[in-house]
Amino acid sequence: LTEPVDGNITVEGEAQNLGYYPAGTYHFDGETALKFMRIRYGYTELKRIDNQTIIIKALYDKLTSSSGVNVDVLGIVDALIKNNTVLTDLSPADISDLYCLSKHIKTTNIKLETLPSDSFSAQTVFSSIQNDYVFAYVPDTAKVTQYIRQFMDGN
Repeated sequence: LTEPVDGNITVEGEAQNLGYYPAGTYHFDGETALKFMRIRYGYTELKRIDNQTIIIKALYDKLTSSSGVNVDVLGIVDALIKNNTVLTDLSPADISDLYCLSKHIKTTNIKLETLPSDSFSAQTVFSSIQNDYVFAYVPDTAKVTQYIRQFMDGN
């Protein structure tokens, strides 16, 4: 972390107790990683997304390293989908096929990036899934397209 993250605050009389993380390097267990990813009070939603991205990238690095860690990736994905933790249009068969294909991709050819925060605007939009208005970050199509072009060009 390049700056501290404080999850030990009180919101509407309720203590959050998600931990305090000074700037530095960490090795989180699963429970601590989840607490870190849930910190949002006192920060923007984009900061919470940044924290989630840190954990996802670390998990990716762990899964693709040659450390000999044996992980049931398909079992984890299956549990996430069955518990409605992840919403996806991919079927379990699609995910299984992608996982099998991923074994043939050199990890050095994969680059993880995050769109810049100025690529989105905060808006209230109608969700047909929730049948209600929800807060959402709506992408600026021109900026996102430009960013993707630059990424594809290696810039």
